[in-house]
Amino acid sequence: MQKKIKSIIDEVNYEDLYKMREDLENGGVHLKKLVDKKIGEIEEDEIKTCATCGNQINLLTTGNFELIFGPPDLRKRAYFCALDCLEYFVQKLKNVEMKKVKNKIMY
Repeated sequence: MQKKIKSIIDEVNYEDLYKMREDLENGGVHLKKLVDKKIGEIEEDEIKTCATCGNQINLLTTGNFELIFGPPDLRKRAYFCALDCLEYFVQKLKNVEMKKVKNKIMY
């Protein structure tokens, strides 16, 4: 559940509200640092690398594709920046699987 700023402010105690007001009156340096730190943490969790071309993908702001594959007990997740990267990856994955099947038939 995401909270709105008003509901967050409602939960802050008097002392901290007083400190926040003081900080805002003095340019909001401490509050800005706290917000910047939290944004950095969220972005760090949401930045992925394209499995095909290696471009960085920000899951919060860009269109992207995600593929979950593998056996049920060992699922893997891959991210792609564009449809052509996804298609290339799937084609290579098909080739690997076909080689596995051929090797099983030969033995």
